[in-house]
Amino acid sequence: MKIFPAIDLMDGRAVRLLRGKKEQRKDYGDPVELARGFAPYIAELHVVDLDGAFQGSPQNLHTVERIKRHTGLSIQLGGGLRSAQHVRQALDAGADRVILGTRVLEQPSIVDEWTELFGARIVVSLDFALDPSGKPRLLSEGWQKLSELGLGATFERLKGKASRFILTNTTQDGTLQGAHPPEGDWRGVPVLYAGGVSSMEDLEKVYRAGFWGVISGKALLEGNLDLAAALERFCQEEE
Repeated sequence: MKIFPAIDLMDGRAVRLLRGKKEQRKDYGDPVELARGFAPYIAELHVVDLDGAFQGSPQNLHTVERIKRHTGLSIQLGGGLRSAQHVRQALDAGADRVILGTRVLEQPSIVDEWTELFGARIVVSLDFALDPSGKPRLLSEGWQKLSELGLGATFERLKGKASRFILTNTTQDGTLQGAHPPEGDWRGVPVLYAGGVSSMEDLEKVYRAGFWGVISGKALLEGNLDLAAALERFCQEEE
């Protein structure tokens, strides 16, 4: 299983939000310094432009450029990439893969169009919360809008159209309260889980659920998870 450290950006700073809420923000300093700390252990970094997600266009590409220049890491970037021009700007800034979320829910055919334009660089993010009946429903617009679309059916419809997927449990995100991966068959294509990962036991749970990879932000930043130990354990299992 792959492990992707996450850095979320607001105003050029590395931050974490609790369940995606701007008013519950914690600052972790210079994102370049954090990325440098991860660089000896990983090849790829997960980066989210939170300002971009809320505003609908990329806002922190200069910071992405700095991370790329100072670390050389492969960068998987999301947040506000809602047009082909935005995607090109992100790639020019140093992103190696770009994450599409809101635009996919509004226009599913965009995955085909942009995969034709940008190839395997397109990643689809399906961010979900549980509705009152307990079913996972998708969110858009920086997790502000609950969709009528279900997680499982949407994933099945898009599964053959993108090279990589991210499933984020927004209820758990930033809480350090444990991973709760959704039920389903997530094998066959690279699918990453994110949300609430706070321990080696959580990583084990995600691994056993069949996910190809996992994204961890706050647990690594707070020291709850030891990245080197986690990579040693799960990369060896993968081999």
